[in-house]
Amino acid sequence: MHPHFRYAVYAYAVMMFVMILDRKRRLHRSVYLIVSTACVIASYVMLVPNLGTSTYNAIMFPLIFIGITSYILCKNKPRELFAALFAVGIIYSFCMHFTSNQYFYIISAVMTAANVASLIFLGQLIREMNETPDNITYAVWVKRFALVFAAFMVFLQGAFQIGSKARHVFWDSDPSELTAEISEGPAAGLRTTDARASSYEALYNDMQQFIESTGGYSDNTLFLTNRTWMYLAAHDLPYGTYSAWVAEDQPTNLDRLRTFYVINPEKQPKYVYIPKDSKWDIPNVLHNWQAQGYNLSETALSYRLVRY
Repeated sequence: MHPHFRYAVYAYAVMMFVMILDRKRRLHRSVYLIVSTACVIASYVMLVPNLGTSTYNAIMFPLIFIGITSYILCKNKPRELFAALFAVGIIYSFCMHFTSNQYFYIISAVMTAANVASLIFLGQLIREMNETPDNITYAVWVKRFALVFAAFMVFLQGAFQIGSKARHVFWDSDPSELTAEISEGPAAGLRTTDARASSYEALYNDMQQFIESTGGYSDNTLFLTNRTWMYLAAHDLPYGTYSAWVAEDQPTNLDRLRTFYVINPEKQPKYVYIPKDSKWDIPNVLHNWQAQGYNLSETALSYRLVRY
């Protein structure tokens, strides 16, 4: 999420260790709530600069700190909710993470269920704090400070989450700059910049020529690009990869792709299409495919490999 997020995790881990060892932790709950909300708010500060980008779902992750703290400090613990929503929500997040190559994009987005439980736990804790006193110096003022801190954290969570959703444009420019409308392919009807529209339409037409040259869709084809729309533009195409998303800036994905073909030899592609503006190490990639018996041709926009 952020290079310094680890420090928020370390600080929270130390606090939680002390809290668990504290046999009178419910009498000191205001202090633990303050430290937990401070870790969450510090995480928000780290995440704010990227809330308008593809990582905006990360804002859903820090609230887990509050869920853990609130549940531990509650006297009347909502155990069924913890088991059915909070714990299952976190497990579900990691299952999504393990079954997808979207990494933190996915695990943070599906933390929503656990976040709902976290807010309910926080509400239960605040209710108990209002009903019974703390046993700490300046207990009333510390409690008030804790409640104000918690309210501010919830406000920030809502403001950042709603604001980022309202302003976010999926990897594109400000809405005022989206002046061109795409007319062909799976992106038809979408508005984008003039440059992106021209680039999309040129590559779409080049790709359609490539598909026509293959003579149909009877063989596996690999689009070695992070442009997921290409598989949508190739109707009923038996594609030769583990995912439509193959990030170009991660060389390890090529190793993963090779492993995929070892496990699933029937998915070895007959055709490979690589846009020339890809971020791969193109000379090395082309050499590897040609070494496997693929014949190379190219256009102004793409490299095309075929194995006969």
